[in-house]
Amino acid sequence: MKKKLLCCALLGAMSMAHSAMAQDFDDRWYISGTAGVLGTDDSRGTSNAGIYGVGVGKMVTSNVSIDVDLDRANTDIDPLPNQTWDLTGLSVTGRYHFIKEGRNWWPYLAAGIGA
Repeated sequence: MKKKLLCCALLGAMSMAHSAMAQDFDDRWYISGTAGVLGTDDSRGTSNAGIYGVGVGKMVTSNVSIDVDLDRANTDIDPLPNQTWDLTGLSVTGRYHFIKEGRNWWPYLAAGIGA
């Protein structure tokens, strides 16, 4: 009987602690886009091409966000007519945002890994 009462008290305390630990940052998922120019190496005989991509991310704490991005580019192979080289990349990036009260922009440091 005492074990059951202790378990109920513990569960009650844990449920109250969860509501007391309200977060003060926006943790919604967001979508990002990528657009740019891919500069290729001349020794491979390829031309520069446009790069585009899409990503999703989320703020996990008030200063840290995690993003997953998928990028794609199609470059022409110069010596071969009508031949292209399709490049696809997947990356995970973590960012530390320097958020300051009253400022409308957030500089950040980013680190990531991709393939």
